[in-house]
Amino acid sequence: MGLVAVIGGSGVSDCPIFDSDWTTIETGYSNGHGSGRVWYKKNNDVIFISRHGYKDDSIDETFGPCRTQYAANLIAIRMIAAREKKPVVVIATSAVGILNDRSTHSHTTELHGRTGIAQTIVGERYSLELPSLVVPNDVIDESLRDPNLYGIGAVTHFNPRPPFSTRLREIILKEARTLNTAGRVDEKATYVCITGDGFGTTAEGKKRGMYGDLVGMTVCPEAPMAIQLGLHYAVMCFPVDKDTDAKHDQTLSWMRKYSEPAVVPALLARVIPEAQKFADEDPFLEQLKGNIIFGDLTRITNEALQESMKELKRKSGH
Repeated sequence: MGLVAVIGGSGVSDCPIFDSDWTTIETGYSNGHGSGRVWYKKNNDVIFISRHGYKDDSIDETFGPCRTQYAANLIAIRMIAAREKKPVVVIATSAVGILNDRSTHSHTTELHGRTGIAQTIVGERYSLELPSLVVPNDVIDESLRDPNLYGIGAVTHFNPRPPFSTRLREIILKEARTLNTAGRVDEKATYVCITGDGFGTTAEGKKRGMYGDLVGMTVCPEAPMAIQLGLHYAVMCFPVDKDTDAKHDQTLSWMRKYSEPAVVPALLARVIPEAQKFADEDPFLEQLKGNIIFGDLTRITNEALQESMKELKRKSGH
């Protein structure tokens, strides 16, 4: 059976699916802030990586969103999958702010789907609310982080249209609507990724609200890096504020609610088996087809990245 890797934040690691001890893997890829060592849990065919690192009474290897080891986390997933000779897909969770909400827009409401979930439309834009699950279908990168993994030895002119795995999104949405415990389920939203670690100003929020629906700090460069590693990736977003009232304590409070057994853990328990079946198919990413220029792969100095590119070359038929 294929592997499913979950990249998550506050509270998600307590899910019973990840009931195993923490261990580490050395990726050899440092972003200048972390060593490239990644902490993870593995239970059967499920991997959990704490996006922002690990901390206990004697160790503090944690990073804020602006310093997180995005590349190392994803490379670790590729390394574990290669070691076990199994394909892998990635599901991420992200706490987000709402840029447009019902209280500030006139709207009409339509009912759709088997569960009759309300979907509010503002012109061609979606109006979101708390609590809910949002599975974004597009992203705007304002993070100022370099998302490129190669550029030497190989060039990936990847085409992020879409930036997320269509099939993984469909699996998450189907299971979420069947379970129907996380509040509304929204399938179309644009995630605006900012640098962090601070929140946006009032003016920035108004500006971003003109073209985005959600604001967060982590999907970029995570999503484009996943594409470059040939990983199917989708993100489950959980609104924790309306951007204008963003506070870290409020984020933690909402994530504790989302992390109750009947919500995120129950949803992951349904999504993961279906995602494992999809992983078994091991499809080559459409975003990479015809978009990789293969050079001298020995020039890729990180061993794990070099092996990843060799695998992509094999899959692409070169």
